[in-house]
Amino acid sequence: MWNLSLPTLLTLTFFFSPAAFAQSAVLWPAPTGQRWGYIDHTGQLKTHQTFTSAAAFSDGFAAVGNGSAIGFIDVSGEVAIPFQFEDASSFSDGLACVKSRGKWGFIDRTGKMLIPPRFDQPIDFHSGFAEVPVAFQDLHTKANFIDHSGKLVWPHSTADQVNEYNDGHSWRGEWGVDQRAHLPQEYWTVIDRQQRPTSPSMAACLPPQYFREGLAAIERRCDDKFGFVDYTGKQIVPAHYDMAGEFSEGLASVKVGQKWGVIDKNGAFQVEPQFDFVGSFSSGLAPALLGGKYGYIDRSGKWAIPPQFSIPNGVPPIRMMQPFRGELAAVLVVTATPTPHTAMEYVDRTGRIAYGPIPLQRR
Repeated sequence: MWNLSLPTLLTLTFFFSPAAFAQSAVLWPAPTGQRWGYIDHTGQLKTHQTFTSAAAFSDGFAAVGNGSAIGFIDVSGEVAIPFQFEDASSFSDGLACVKSRGKWGFIDRTGKMLIPPRFDQPIDFHSGFAEVPVAFQDLHTKANFIDHSGKLVWPHSTADQVNEYNDGHSWRGEWGVDQRAHLPQEYWTVIDRQQRPTSPSMAACLPPQYFREGLAAIERRCDDKFGFVDYTGKQIVPAHYDMAGEFSEGLASVKVGQKWGVIDKNGAFQVEPQFDFVGSFSSGLAPALLGGKYGYIDRSGKWAIPPQFSIPNGVPPIRMMQPFRGELAAVLVVTATPTPHTAMEYVDRTGRIAYGPIPLQRR
């Protein structure tokens, strides 16, 4: 029987851009025997080839392995980019980061190497840019971006931190001194695709979140609350929350005290705080945790799929409670036979099991 490890599950199934995945969510990776294939939303195997490894689709392609190299298939299940790489990440922004001769570079959708391998680790493009560290002669490392040609966007960057681009905007962070407290303080500025500031410099306790749907959560000071600002730095949703997620489908999860609820872009609660955790909405549903189990709620907070799925001990809920990708979501369950163990299933929007259970082993 196939035993899928938890780290492998996280790599193959989760952590893909919801927007990119939604565009390609017609096939999902699933083990068949000792190899991998792809199923449709009904759980039927749709690829005639099987692979030694298989990642989720993104931007219309999925990375697959044949035992000796990595290539890419398209949504028809056919090999679109031949097996030739040592490793590969998913397509994002029309490019995929691939490993060749020990270094990482970028290919386009035809498999052409656009940026020769020269990076020590994989990075991803978002809104036309990819974040890379740049070493200066004084041995300090400053944050920077490259464009699709591989050129540095800021040849003389002074930024200490940068966030990835989303919605055509990013955050640039630089250390300064809080004049009132006379202590080091990091200040953040919103920048556009031309690297022009679109907001004043703002002090923040933690790096601000990425922009989603025009808004980003920020905690101005360490003893303050989270609120949401727009590209100009204007406070759109007041800072009332102990923690905050990102906006998706016009809604964001927020924490008040010990419970999570859901607000709209006006800061009005659409779901009052009552859950132990709430994830991002996708296809009208969001994962929600209550009493140690999670299920999926609709936009009104009602259970569309009652809480019945498991969180492995020691794993943060945000890592496991994944949103729907198209018509299916990957969930964790504890099976009782032959002995209790954790398994993965694909479920549809009604909670029906489309595929599984797939036994998991931790390592």
